[in-house]
Amino acid sequence: MNNRILLIEDNRSIMEIYKKILEEEGYIVTPVEDGLLAREEINRGEWDLMLLDVMLPKLDGLSLLKELSANTKLSSKPVLIISNVNEADFIAECKTYGIKEYIIKAEVLPSEILEKVALYLTKDEHTAVNNI
Repeated sequence: MNNRILLIEDNRSIMEIYKKILEEEGYIVTPVEDGLLAREEINRGEWDLMLLDVMLPKLDGLSLLKELSANTKLSSKPVLIISNVNEADFIAECKTYGIKEYIIKAEVLPSEILEKVALYLTKDEHTAVNNI
């Protein structure tokens, strides 16, 4: 089964780059451009890993994280923040909601995003197998 990535990013150019490289690796990508639509997709639960920008129109990524952490069914799924907000206090706050990683967009290549996605999906699958 192909892994499903929920890609929440309001910058269309960045979204298209990430979507393209992820799909080329065989991932099924659901792109979403604003926080309200993201909430709907998150609650559907039809994703295995989320790439989440924090600066979004209509509802910000931190608010989405807070909601997600309160949902026991979905909160165990890996979430990676991809943002250019590089403030220590903000990053620390995001980490309190169980994110796997906080990635600064300006400091990472698309290929590194692929590596991180593969890493966390592999860890997640390995953990699931060991917990059976």
